[in-house]
Amino acid sequence: MRFSEHSLTDLKGRSILSFYHAKAPSGIREFREHSHTECEIALFVSGEGIYSVLGKSYPFSVGDVFLFAGNEVHYITEISDCAPLDVIGIQFEPKLIWESGYENLPLLKLFTYRSERFENRISRDNEKTEEIRRSILEIEKEFSEKKEGFELKIKMLLFSILLTLLRDFGYVKESRDSVNRDTLKSLSAATDYINKNLSTELTLSDIAKASNLAPSYFSTVFKKFNGVTPFEYITIKRVEKAISLIKSGAPSILSAAEEAGFQSSSNFYKAFFKVTGKKPKDYI
Repeated sequence: MRFSEHSLTDLKGRSILSFYHAKAPSGIREFREHSHTECEIALFVSGEGIYSVLGKSYPFSVGDVFLFAGNEVHYITEISDCAPLDVIGIQFEPKLIWESGYENLPLLKLFTYRSERFENRISRDNEKTEEIRRSILEIEKEFSEKKEGFELKIKMLLFSILLTLLRDFGYVKESRDSVNRDTLKSLSAATDYINKNLSTELTLSDIAKASNLAPSYFSTVFKKFNGVTPFEYITIKRVEKAISLIKSGAPSILSAAEEAGFQSSSNFYKAFFKVTGKKPKDYI
């Protein structure tokens, strides 16, 4: 259960970063597969238990920090009754990195070029981990106080966290792969086109045309920089739009599905459960 949620938006009013606290009762929890396009950093400020990630289980306790790409399935499957669970989460769209400047691209390697040393639970023994904890708590403070320039400070703190992980943890392998600025502009155009046209039929050809890239190359770079395929991205964004409409009091669940771009109720319910692990009525 989320509470104390804040967000930053882009120039079009779409969320690109969200910050929240989450809590849940103790006990064993059935693994619930769910998907989102955002990368995520989590800090446990209270509680103990087990975090399951792609078939691997990590014990967690106070002070542990986790890092996830948008395409990584993760879920807290056990919560001890020793103390209430309280976890801070920072979720951000990959485009926040590559739209903020060409020089920020190396930060994406944490999600695309991981070394064998990488673990989703950040090393407890690295002295830099405490710096990361402090930066996460400072992001919370910036959201709370909202002083002038707090949005910029939050982005700077996030990039500082990612840069520390890139430099000081050995989590990234060597790579000579590169991409030019024009390709990044094309990806921005593609995501804008998708988000603007969710309620209509979207084809790979149309999206690639909006990006001025060949369809096959577009699909490759889109997944590389977003962590999901174009159609996975579309499905997730349509489900998120449906959730927003349902919470806002749509006349019916099916009307929300139709407005979000789903062509049939069966496809909607199947996609909804795959993305959220829940049923639409759970959001009423």
